[in-house]
Amino acid sequence: MQGGKRLLKTENNNSEKSIILIQPQCSFIAEGKSIVNTLFDSIGLLALEAYMKSKKFNVKIFHFPRALHAGFSPPEIIEMIYKSNPLLIGISMNWFHLSEGALEVASLIKDKQSDMPVFIGGQHATIFAKEIVLENDHLVDGVV
Repeated sequence: MQGGKRLLKTENNNSEKSIILIQPQCSFIAEGKSIVNTLFDSIGLLALEAYMKSKKFNVKIFHFPRALHAGFSPPEIIEMIYKSNPLLIGISMNWFHLSEGALEVASLIKDKQSDMPVFIGGQHATIFAKEIVLENDHLVDGVV
């Protein structure tokens, strides 16, 4: 917790695999400055986390813009994500302006571990599912 707000939940007290959900930044072009408001978590990710936890899944949310704003570098954030022992990673693309950032995060994840399952999900991911899969099959294993 930082300033009473969740920054990153990285503690995994057991060997259980986690499903990681990521709120991406808009783009790394901003050089570490967050364009997305860092005060709020995605209501969609929070709802998905709550539902999955009710079904006994171990789920963690990582808020990339908040971590960048707090001074963590993208490689440091990826290391924190991998310390959570991911089974698979889901990246939010609920809004079009998150498209570039979502794919940048997927690229960092695949650079670290190419066989890590990465799924992109959300409203705009659904609208552009065909384009995402056809143009980014090296980064994305599926669209939800």
